[in-house]
Amino acid sequence: MGLVESHAGTTVQRKHYQVASSSLDAVHRAVNFILLVVVVFWLAYFASQFAHWTFVTHSWAAGILHRFGDPSVARLTGIAGLPKLWVSLILAGIFYGVMLLADHGLALAQRALWSRAPVPTLAPSAQTTPASGEALEELYRQYRQIEKSLKEAERKYCTFLSIDVAGSSTMKLHESDIDITASFRAYEDLLRQAFLATRAWKQAWTPDGVMACYLNREQAVLAAKTILTRLADFNAHENQLKTPFQIRCGANEGLVVVFEDTNIEKLVDQVVDVAGHMQKHANPDTLRVSAELCQALDDSSGFTPLDETVDSYATLEWSPRTADAHKTAPSA
Repeated sequence: MGLVESHAGTTVQRKHYQVASSSLDAVHRAVNFILLVVVVFWLAYFASQFAHWTFVTHSWAAGILHRFGDPSVARLTGIAGLPKLWVSLILAGIFYGVMLLADHGLALAQRALWSRAPVPTLAPSAQTTPASGEALEELYRQYRQIEKSLKEAERKYCTFLSIDVAGSSTMKLHESDIDITASFRAYEDLLRQAFLATRAWKQAWTPDGVMACYLNREQAVLAAKTILTRLADFNAHENQLKTPFQIRCGANEGLVVVFEDTNIEKLVDQVVDVAGHMQKHANPDTLRVSAELCQALDDSSGFTPLDETVDSYATLEWSPRTADAHKTAPSA
């Protein structure tokens, strides 16, 4: 089979893996949601035991809690001899542990599924002895087909947004697993909401970072600004760790060979590398971009030029603090 036909067949197979991965992701979210509802139910039941106001004890919510919770509590109290007051809290802890295990197990299953997805390989005839003239001719022919395929491949002008948590390892020191998990999951939700609102095309997640791909630079920059702006409120109300979250954002854009089923994790391109380098050089709680990207924006206000270059690109940065300073600065 030729390389082009082989790539087409592999693409179809990878789409099947993509459908399976999407289905597994749906199951993942459903299991998390169901277990979270159960945890919240038992926490609410525990709290209801301390409520003595009539409008609470006679409310429909209290009725539902006791209707479904009392039989289980009575059964466990009788069988295990557990104190009735603490049964609901123990159950909430058990189901929360199950939720964490299920979350970890399903995440591993998704990664294992994609690790088995086929990738294009050279035809067997190209893997013969290098000394064979026919093998060399076949290898050259396939190289020409690769070059032709790349030239004919769809090239999209994409903007890549790289985000990570500064000092994430230090943040987790001397913290409970529950607080770490809850805080980082809430942080991930903050990012996912921003990506959804700004129509991110693709996302690639690492334990403490993410690379998002956009087909519109304005939306990519808006996502970074939204996340940075909401970070203070997130640290005040949702972060359960002693150390506040500080994030670094970097963006870059350019033409890349990318297909609908292309995973950013496997995309090798300088455009993506520069976005990651912008993020690594960014100051905490700022977005760093190249001068070219900034000049192309419809609204480049709030960006401050920097003396430092990244990969030979002149750079600028944006932060909520500098943006507010620009807004309040008196006009000339």
